[in-house]
Amino acid sequence: MAVSEVYLIRFLVQATEDAQDALQWRSGESSEFRAEVNGVRLGLFHVHSVDGSHLCLRLSNGEDRTFIEEPRSVSIFGGRYRTEEERSLAESMQALAECVARQCAHRNTRAWDLRDSIREGLYRQVLFGTR
Repeated sequence: MAVSEVYLIRFLVQATEDAQDALQWRSGESSEFRAEVNGVRLGLFHVHSVDGSHLCLRLSNGEDRTFIEEPRSVSIFGGRYRTEEERSLAESMQALAECVARQCAHRNTRAWDLRDSIREGLYRQVLFGTR
């Protein structure tokens, strides 16, 4: 039985939100978020075109690569999709983008608040081999 795209995206949302062992996303170049899980590199980014912007998730491990793209709405104002599965995938990808952005923003805010202690710890590690 094949694994559905919606199931995979929901797994990533849960893994990102999990307080115990969260999937750690990092801000990359060109507004791309990157992570790695079980040896698979992930990239979440927006694709811009004439008819708008949509999310795309890249999965790769070495030479193998695949993409999951957010379905495009059939309505000018959004919210209408061809099938229920497309709607569910679009909502799941939006949820993933939101929780990834929250995670990265929280980490950046925390790093800014702790910048002096982080700097001091890194200096000590370089100089003395301990934090």
